[in-house]
Amino acid sequence: MHETQRGLTLLELMTALAVLAVLAAIGAPTFREFTRNSAAAATQNALVTALNVARSEAVKRGRPVSVCASTDGNDCSSDPADWQRGWLAFVDNAIPGSIDAADEGIQFWRGPTGDVRVATGPDSFVQYLPDGLTSAASPLVVDIDWPGCTGERSRRIVVGVSGTITSMRLNCS
Repeated sequence: MHETQRGLTLLELMTALAVLAVLAAIGAPTFREFTRNSAAAATQNALVTALNVARSEAVKRGRPVSVCASTDGNDCSSDPADWQRGWLAFVDNAIPGSIDAADEGIQFWRGPTGDVRVATGPDSFVQYLPDGLTSAASPLVVDIDWPGCTGERSRRIVVGVSGTITSMRLNCS
């Protein structure tokens, strides 16, 4: 009678572990790029949603509605770099781009997690008028990417003076 062998030899186990280590080393950078790309897309979608909410609320309410950079969801920041930390949509009844007692908050969105970056020009807010147009003299441009971004994975959102929102993918710089 022959007894059947059960289990693995040490050589078979070491070979399987070596193959697994090689596959993990190849897959880890790809997975990291996938998660960063997903976070950038989620950030783009959240900001476009905020802008669409602001535009539709301005038309619906017949009052100006602004979206501003905000670090805490209670106040607007005058620093354009704070788009990285979050943004706030609110009915802007008095001073444009500034929350005061006459204003009413609509919704706050947190900025991206991880190392995804949100960068704008000098603007820290955009205001929609009751007709759906913006009060800006020039478009608001928002770029979303991350350190080491490669290929066509960078995102850009442009809010035109007419109030239209365009989002696109760009080559990373």
